[in-house]
Amino acid sequence: MSDRQTAVTEHFNRYARWGELYDEANPRSHGFLARRAAALSLCGELAGKSVLDVGCGTGALLGPAATARAAQYLGIDAAPNMVEAARVNLASLGLPAPFTVEVGDVTKLAVADGSFDVVIGLGLLEYFDDPRIVIREAKRAARPGGVLVFSTPRRGSLNGAMIALSQPFRALARSVLRRPPTDVGRDARSDAEFAALFEAEGCAPVDSIAYNQLLLPWPMTTLTPGLARAAASWAEPSAALRCLATGLVASFRSAS
Repeated sequence: MSDRQTAVTEHFNRYARWGELYDEANPRSHGFLARRAAALSLCGELAGKSVLDVGCGTGALLGPAATARAAQYLGIDAAPNMVEAARVNLASLGLPAPFTVEVGDVTKLAVADGSFDVVIGLGLLEYFDDPRIVIREAKRAARPGGVLVFSTPRRGSLNGAMIALSQPFRALARSVLRRPPTDVGRDARSDAEFAALFEAEGCAPVDSIAYNQLLLPWPMTTLTPGLARAAASWAEPSAALRCLATGLVASFRSAS
């Protein structure tokens, strides 16, 4: 495991309560909920399908997969604390044996070739120096003609620009207050760059949804999260405001 992947795993082990970010009562949840809704929309009909969730985190897709009557769900994550939280989530939902979560390496999946109808990876590829390794494994795990649904932070959003401009001041504040960094770096990509990663591995683009169209970007998302969420919820359906979207979810078809 690279130094970066070790740091990412340690980061997510520390913040294993991310299930709270899918709580509709949480004013900071909009982006996560919008990403999940976009991903489920692009997955298509899940009834009777086998689903592989790489980088499953605390199991935010467990409930929706069960509700959609998926035949099988396997979640894999490198962070043991995340997997433990997902198992608690799984137990609380009372899901049957075909729904499981495991600690594992998404660059070396312990699954048979062509064993899943749908492979999903949300909030994952941006933490890899070479995401093609993950994409290659996801394609291997998908059956011929299967669907791959992945997300990426979008380069060039207003929110991203505001955060980048504030970075020196935030670093100074952390230094003065002697606080360690609270996040790890994420690689943002343009829509075209993201699609090109999959096309290079022989996956055909199907559709995409830009999400989290923040009319009120950072620092408003921190200072007035409720207002920022309300504005984003209003803006979300508007194609004209796509330029404000902080993320993209895209679907691809595995080679037949």
